[in-house]
Amino acid sequence: MSSFKAFINYGSPFSIVENSLFDLSILLCDKANKFLI
Repeated sequence: MSSFKAFINYGSPFSIVENSLFDLSILLCDKANKFLI
């Protein structure tokens, strides 16, 4: 997954924003899973 993210971010002018959104979505999913379980 991290290599895929690095591939997406490579050469992208919005790499910082994309990386932040990606990490945020993972964080939200993780919290949602803990809440549901």
